[in-house]
Amino acid sequence: MSERNLTRNGRLLFPWPMLAGALLVLGAAVGANLYLDYGRTGTREQERLLTQTQVIQENLGRNLDSVNLVLASLQREQSHKGNYDDLERRLKILADAMPGIRTLSVVDAAGTIRAANRPELVGRNFKERDYFKTPREHPDPALLYVSPPFRTVLGPFLINATRMMPGPHGEFAGVVTASLDPEYFTTMLSSVRYAPDMWTAIVHGDGPLFLINPDRKGLAGKNLALPGTFFTRHRQSGREASINACTTYITGEKRLLVWRTVQPAGLKMDKPLLVAASRDLSAVYESWRRDVLAQGGLFGLIALISALGHYVYRKRQREFERHAANSASALRESAERYQLAAEAAESANRTKSRFLASMSHEIRTPMNAVIGLNYLLQRTDLNPRQRDYCDKIQVAAKSLLGILNDILDFSKVEAGKMELEQVPFRLDDLLRNMSVILSANSRDKDIEVVFAIAPDVPFRLLGDPLRLQQVLINLAGNAVKFTEKGEVVLSVSLTGTDAGHAGLEFVIRDTGIGIGSDNLAQIFDGFTQAEASTSRRFGGTGLGLAISSRLVRLMGGEIRVRSEEGKGSEFSFTVKFGLQPADKDAPAETVFCPPPPLHVLIVDDNSTAREALLCMAEFIGWSADTARDGLQALRTIADALGNGAHYDAVFIDWGMPGIGGVETGRRIRELCHDGRMPLIVMLSSCGREAMAGLAQGHPGVVDGFITKPATPSMLLDAVAAAGRGTARITSPDCRDKTGRRLAGVRALVVEDNTFNQMVARGMLEGEGAQVVMAGNGREAVEFVRSAAASFDCVLMDVQMPIMDGYEATIEIRKTLGESALPIIAMTADAFEEDRLHCLEAGMNDHVSKPIDIDALVEILGRYCSPKHSEPEPVAGPDILRSPLDIDESTGLPGLNLPDTVRRLNGNRSLYGQVAGMVCAKYADARQQVEQLLSSGDTAAARQLLHTFKGVVANMGAFTLAECAGVLEETLVAGDDEEGREALLARLDSLASEAISSLRIVADRYDPQSSQSENTIP
Repeated sequence: MSERNLTRNGRLLFPWPMLAGALLVLGAAVGANLYLDYGRTGTREQERLLTQTQVIQENLGRNLDSVNLVLASLQREQSHKGNYDDLERRLKILADAMPGIRTLSVVDAAGTIRAANRPELVGRNFKERDYFKTPREHPDPALLYVSPPFRTVLGPFLINATRMMPGPHGEFAGVVTASLDPEYFTTMLSSVRYAPDMWTAIVHGDGPLFLINPDRKGLAGKNLALPGTFFTRHRQSGREASINACTTYITGEKRLLVWRTVQPAGLKMDKPLLVAASRDLSAVYESWRRDVLAQGGLFGLIALISALGHYVYRKRQREFERHAANSASALRESAERYQLAAEAAESANRTKSRFLASMSHEIRTPMNAVIGLNYLLQRTDLNPRQRDYCDKIQVAAKSLLGILNDILDFSKVEAGKMELEQVPFRLDDLLRNMSVILSANSRDKDIEVVFAIAPDVPFRLLGDPLRLQQVLINLAGNAVKFTEKGEVVLSVSLTGTDAGHAGLEFVIRDTGIGIGSDNLAQIFDGFTQAEASTSRRFGGTGLGLAISSRLVRLMGGEIRVRSEEGKGSEFSFTVKFGLQPADKDAPAETVFCPPPPLHVLIVDDNSTAREALLCMAEFIGWSADTARDGLQALRTIADALGNGAHYDAVFIDWGMPGIGGVETGRRIRELCHDGRMPLIVMLSSCGREAMAGLAQGHPGVVDGFITKPATPSMLLDAVAAAGRGTARITSPDCRDKTGRRLAGVRALVVEDNTFNQMVARGMLEGEGAQVVMAGNGREAVEFVRSAAASFDCVLMDVQMPIMDGYEATIEIRKTLGESALPIIAMTADAFEEDRLHCLEAGMNDHVSKPIDIDALVEILGRYCSPKHSEPEPVAGPDILRSPLDIDESTGLPGLNLPDTVRRLNGNRSLYGQVAGMVCAKYADARQQVEQLLSSGDTAAARQLLHTFKGVVANMGAFTLAECAGVLEETLVAGDDEEGREALLARLDSLASEAISSLRIVADRYDPQSSQSENTIP
């Protein structure tokens, strides 16, 4: 055989060992992954069982603590009282209040039941029961005796928790005992089961089985404390929890079993209880076995296909080599030709790139100088005409740069090198920039440019604002360019939201020259216009629509066009943008901070502009009316004055037919001379020079100007610039600085509720404190971690999302080592056990809501002293410390007005502001609770009631707060449907009364708050 044939055969045979090696490596990887997955499956199941038993342990421990507290209370009472008068009623109330207790009894020294929540047991003697014999034989008044399970006369097994009653000399005088309800604890065991093969159990410390779920007949009472059982090994180990895969003594099955001892800290018990959770081993690893079969079968299939495929491949390879030998020269020639063509194309592309780069540099260099020098010129003293010329120079220069950018962008898009950014931006800022550009382009035309923004459009977006603005300016700029009279409308609407994204539809409609049907197909081609004469009449490169179409495609949309020659055009496209994440307690999405709720009148002869401005005003939160001309506006204002109302602002179009905008404003001034004078803002498409001339020619008529097209933020800016909006909201501060009792104190306030944040901040800052707000415990820990020495105290709410006040305090104390930092609990939970819980978590003291500023100042004075310089007093209402008037002394229905005004340190402005927000947020409190209950979300309903309780208590609606608290406790118990409905009806009645009074408070102390419902989050 020739050397060439030997080489070829060797090359053909060699891949087979390589294929075998690859399959071996793949098989080893699959096997290793299955082996590791087996371990992960077991570990994961162990962690789940440990977690479920911990849930049972904690719930059972809390029940034992509660039972012990009740028994200890009865023990003390009977040891001192010694009689049984009215005891049965008390025992019944206690037993009804604790769902985990079935029977609650007092037994005398002879074993006879003297009082019980179940009258049929009174007089019966149970001296032979273990729960009586054990404390009698080993008396210890501080010990909680837990009896082994015993079968009752009715059949079920019970466990009794017992406390010994000492006599006058410490002798055994009987017991107080509680039977644990097996049905209640069966429900607890059932709640943690997550698989059909899983069972859970409760076992007495001596070994008898109390409960198993699902129930298995004949197992209750079975003794597990036999030598060698897993129960015995766990009990002897002294560990809190043990886990093992074994054959269970209870059922004789091979299972994964967890034992956990229930011995609450601080509770002295004679015997512990143990809880168990178990799963069938075969069920635990069932999914793993399916994976073994699936992956094993897949591996075998891959091996078979690989071998067959490799065989076929090698066979065809041999045929190919024969053909390749005959066509090698042809391939070399083709390759050489392709190489030459590629080099030529690359050379041409480099030439084009160098040309574009050179042109860009050569044009941009002088244009940047022109724009820069014009900018410097604009900052000098210019008369109105000169400033208008500078503005036009700036527009023309940027237009020239826009042409250059069009050429470069078209080149990038065609080369596939255009990349879109994903950055945060605000849509209102983008539209405001467009307004400046479009108003300059439309200034010399008889057209109305309108922005119509739907009220549900979000403004905080993620995307490429530069490219979006480029598309909108191209489309809207074309609309203005090709429209001589009529209107150009840019509409923005929300098409839907999903998974953090919002779909926005942009529509640009004009009444211009339109496009013929025969030209519609080619308008998106580069360097073309709709007709040959268009470029001569209007100018342009013909690249705007081509670039816009390609940019919209990159954004995931498609530009649509409808047009008729001589009747205008409509361009539209829909694209998706990301939504910027917002804080949970941030206000609803708007383009501004919540504004004063003004009553405004919009006067414009163009119906489209009128409706767009009305939509913007209502979106801001203002109440708005419209008029189509000056005469109708005057009639509307006169009617309002006749009814005792007034308008805070009037927005008037300058160029209306008939009575013009200026004349309308002058007549409004004359009409309102006896009433409240509104702010008059003129809307115009004119330039700055014309605006300035208008203001000088009609002094005292116009308070502000807006250049069309307007945006919501421009309406707000016009009000602010005229100095109208804030003047009616704030007043000078008359508070004496000597009353700032917390001057120099820097406080960290941890509170998740927006209303309570406002109350706390207003109170503390009114006393001179510097306040930093945190919305939950995790934020508080991070604040303390980063600025531990800068806080004089922490005011900590207890119930909060993400991390509650207890956890945050423990982490601040133990993890951060801040043992000296005063932490004061500030919560609506006002019971003594709540205060003790706060102290146990490491807090220094406890102040309950509603917050009393004097009490809060007194407590803070005990624990902290100012370490910081006092800030300048902030402006506030001039009635902060004025005495109560007659109405305030008598109060309002449902409100303790005198107490609340005093508690807020006389800060009526704060009271009115928060009252208005509460009215908007909780006017339908009952419906909110019922909706959550009907959806099955009882936990959310409890949280809503808890928050509502604290908020209305701060507002002085104490009876309503008490009703909300009782309803919250009823939902915790969860078994009194009739009582819940009665409480809901009472809550509705009290809330209606309190909300009505709070509206009076809002109107009296902060009139703007009553109109601000749509700005409340």
